Amino acid sequence: MTARAIPAIIASGAVFAMAAPLSTGRAQEWRPDESRHGTLTVGVTSGGSGLEAADRRAALTLADSLLAVFRRNPAISSPLGYVVTLHREVGSNVGTERADGAPFYAGVSGAYWGYFLVDGKPNPDASGKTPIDAYANNLLGCPHSEDYDIENRDKPMLDGGPLILADVRPTGVLRGHPIYNGQCVVITKRPEPPFLPVTRERYRKLEILGMRAKVERLRKQVDYDKLDPKWRAAYDENFKEAQQIIAGREAELARMSADDRAAPAAVRHNGADDSTLVSIDDPNGAPLVTINPAFYDHTLPPGAAQIIVVNVPFVQAGVTPKGPPDEPQRRLHGERIRDGFDWPALEAMVRAKNQER
Repeated sequence: MTARAIPAIIASGAVFAMAAPLSTGRAQEWRPDESRHGTLTVGVTSGGSGLEAADRRAALTLADSLLAVFRRNPAISSPLGYVVTLHREVGSNVGTERADGAPFYAGVSGAYWGYFLVDGKPNPDASGKTPIDAYANNLLGCPHSEDYDIENRDKPMLDGGPLILADVRPTGVLRGHPIYNGQCVVITKRPEPPFLPVTRERYRKLEILGMRAKVERLRKQVDYDKLDPKWRAAYDENFKEAQQIIAGREAELARMSADDRAAPAAVRHNGADDSTLVSIDDPNGAPLVTINPAFYDHTLPPGAAQIIVVNVPFVQAGVTPKGPPDEPQRRLHGERIRDGFDWPALEAMVRAKNQER
């Protein structure tokens, strides 16, 4: 967790770093080749080594069902102007980093990228890959970011609570199913919501815990008695400032009303190690959510697809997805893939009642 004006002693890394899109360096010589027929390549299955044999068989069966839907999509099996790659992916949901509540997940992961003419010669632009995927029983499959420092990734939250996901924002509807972030379609028959808002109180408490942990960690890294006097004075000043900031955060928490404590949290990231807790209605704020622990029905067999999330950038008109650049050809190809999906088949998978191991 971060705070505005955190001094150097507790500012040890940036949060939410985003990679800049690659550039060909010769953009004026590249133009899309929409007349070229592409190919579909299906690679080897990844993941699943830690699953029990029965769960692995059930996960592979589920992944095969999703792969069959992808293969029936003419915009995937017979692409025009672009190339598609896919592979099955299965894995365990057991563990802190995958605390979904279902024992395993299954999916199909891949990407597409367009053909271009470079100096009049065809060339697949591998730097312009756009990811597409679909997962069953994986609530972490929607576009998200984990709202804690990179150095703490895959470690338990400091309060022992569920993982916090940032900027999982509903933006529309497709066939009655919610779309998140303009690219993630959530298909389920479960009445419970998949995500729950994080309260402002929990965020404040985690922020304070994170600041204290960072100060303590850096204290242990410094041999104070051997510091040069001028560095010791700077250290003391930074430590004092850090303690003042923490005390200020604790005072803010103490002043919060009951309604404010229970209100949903959103964070505006101002850059580097600086973030601000803002209203959930702030267009520049990232809503914070957790996975709903009551979402899954544990009386159903593990192989039942209780939720399917389909990630196709550009699935929603007028919304720029997170990640890939919103370029005309990428959007055109993404919309073709969206329109070619057998959405009723995916809906039937989550309606099935007798899915067994």
